[in-house]
Amino acid sequence: MKNRRLFEQFGGKVNALVDVSQVTKTTSYGRQIGTEVVQHPNVGDLAFVGASTFVRTVANFITRAAGKKNIKHFATEEEALKWLKKGE
Repeated sequence: MKNRRLFEQFGGKVNALVDVSQVTKTTSYGRQIGTEVVQHPNVGDLAFVGASTFVRTVANFITRAAGKKNIKHFATEEEALKWLKKGE
């Protein structure tokens, strides 16, 4: 999986901003990939921007199932970047 290689090449925790404004539906494969990403040990803080209510609900389900508390949703990229920078 490309995401796994991306997270592993940095050797430490990777924080990421994820723009999901174009996502209108999810598939079982998409949920599987999302679960793998949030469970990866090298994933730090994840900031989602532009999620619809539906996508936010699915993402929250995945987040809870993975036992993660370092994932938040934001209305704007600026808010997300501010939160990510606080965690540095």
